[in-house]
Amino acid sequence: MQENVTERLATFSATLNYDDLPTTVSQEIKRLLLDTVACGLGGFDLDKGRLALDYTRAVGGTPEAAIFGTSLRVPAAMAAFANGELMNALDYCALQPPAHVTPYVIPSVMALAEIRHVSGKELVASLTIAHEISCRIAASLGNLRATPGGFPLRSFGVGCTQFGATAGAARILGLDEDKMAHAFGLAGYHAPIASHVKYNHTIHVGMAKYGPSGWTAQAGVVTALLAETGYRGDVTVLDGDFGFWAMNGSPACDWDKLTSNLGQSWAFDAIGYKYWPCCGSHQAPLDAFVEIINANDILPEEITKVVVKSEGLAGLPKYVSTDIQDHVEAASSMPYNIAVAAHRVPWGPKWQSRETLARQDIREFMGLVEHAVYDRCEILRHQDLVVDGRRNLKHRPALVQVHARSAVFEHSVDFAKWLTNDVVESRASDEELATKFLACADGILPRGQAEDAADCILNLEKLSDSAKLASLLTAA
Repeated sequence: MQENVTERLATFSATLNYDDLPTTVSQEIKRLLLDTVACGLGGFDLDKGRLALDYTRAVGGTPEAAIFGTSLRVPAAMAAFANGELMNALDYCALQPPAHVTPYVIPSVMALAEIRHVSGKELVASLTIAHEISCRIAASLGNLRATPGGFPLRSFGVGCTQFGATAGAARILGLDEDKMAHAFGLAGYHAPIASHVKYNHTIHVGMAKYGPSGWTAQAGVVTALLAETGYRGDVTVLDGDFGFWAMNGSPACDWDKLTSNLGQSWAFDAIGYKYWPCCGSHQAPLDAFVEIINANDILPEEITKVVVKSEGLAGLPKYVSTDIQDHVEAASSMPYNIAVAAHRVPWGPKWQSRETLARQDIREFMGLVEHAVYDRCEILRHQDLVVDGRRNLKHRPALVQVHARSAVFEHSVDFAKWLTNDVVESRASDEELATKFLACADGILPRGQAEDAADCILNLEKLSDSAKLASLLTAA
């Protein structure tokens, strides 16, 4: 169905209520919020977050909404910008279709929820809309990684998240179906271009990464507020032969994935949380490597070579680079992250800190790491996506060989810790995500305050005013 797609999604966004949500949906939205705010609190020692914060502080303006982890309050759009950049600085946030969604869509919703004093239930409903709209549009455009070897499609990006950032923000404002459709139209014309594939093939890509999270979040606030005033948008932006799929450079559009079973089945719940603060392709290899060095008490100076066997994508020049110029490149480099793990840098934000990036022993160790394609990856990719018809990968196989003490230590895994949310072997518990939150908040918020904030998020439906959560996330 190519017509009335924008109208149907706008109606869904304007009318979905908290009471319509299954408990599993509302609980997962709270977990995504907990995880993503954690990533933002962990981004202060990274240039992407620090420079965005410096810029926001310099611009100033009416003190409306909080920049989490600071005492600053700035205009809602600028708070969304700064929080979006901080949340995506570490590359520690969850994976969803198309790749990352949360740092693009959460900040706009949170900023407006604070200044409009909406309830926790309304915040959950609005965040659900933000994620679901983004992921449905992403799914309709294809799957970035559902290809042989996991290599990306010719044209793909995160522009779909602009619709989610706008729709979630517009829901906070209480826009009716008509104004919501105009907000969608504005979102489509603000959406960033499909840059993810360029990111995959560029080593020195810069701090906007695969798409500008802060700018998208900022535009979510602006487009929603403009639509509220009566500023008109293209209310057919997702429809027909020239709709957003064509604007995005996609080869086709799967129309059913846009609107089928709205409110009954959920696209956003194909989630992969990250245990390690780096690229998703490196999660399983790090699990295997750390198991080897911990089980055998192997020190970095004892290691002469590390062979990582994983999917073909991880062998692209970007992901095996040892020419690391900033923390964005560090997050994507397999040799860097293996080196950090070998030197037992504490788990969490310190992996990409300026201090860790400057360590000469880690720089030298990177040259010991090699990549090879692991055949089992393609076997299980076919099983997951073709035979079982899954939307996302269940298995993330990797085999690691560590050469040390004149011997070869080997370990393999079929699952990456936390990365397949619907599989018991991989799923992160609420307690584990809270532990990640506290690790990222360390040094930013007092421990007791961070614990209260995590508890507040996991019980968000009990909150009468979202401004209370913002205050818990504000530093003295």
